[in-house]
Amino acid sequence: MKRLVYWKKFISSQKYKNDTKKGFNLYQAENHALYEEKSTDENHLLFVMEGKMTIRCNQYSTREVLYNQCILIPKSASVEMISIGKCKFIDFIFDELNNICEWDIFEKCNPYYKEVAYDFRPVAVCPPVSRFLDQLEYYFRHGLDCEPFQKLKERELFFSPDQLLFPGRTGLPIISFVG
Repeated sequence: MKRLVYWKKFISSQKYKNDTKKGFNLYQAENHALYEEKSTDENHLLFVMEGKMTIRCNQYSTREVLYNQCILIPKSASVEMISIGKCKFIDFIFDELNNICEWDIFEKCNPYYKEVAYDFRPVAVCPPVSRFLDQLEYYFRHGLDCEPFQKLKERELFFSPDQLLFPGRTGLPIISFVG
């Protein structure tokens, strides 16, 4: 009888291990954990998956970001984050989006640019993105964090940018704005 012999554990994802902090990162913070940065090197899209945190960014007053909300911290921002109780969040760090449809994003957003003013407010995460984040956490907990995986998940998140940025315009809302 022939047997397959595996000399080492299958390590395809370790071969391409993501050694940069760009992409998706899962964090857990204890009560009153503080993170402070004078000038961020990249953009951060924070998704709070458990608990809540307060964030102060540039000239804006302190914002409270709750479970199932996200907030954008722009590049070069001065930021201070404090967790309130135990807090779990995914930080999507990016400089430029790797989406192959970037020009399409701008084309779709063009008619609405006057309607949206950035005022550093949290955004509610709707069920499709919530399930996406739960799946992402599961993969991280089981050791899958390679560059191809990160790029795939980035494309998946921004697959339908018109719905992500401007919910309800063309179909199922993925993220809705908090008032």
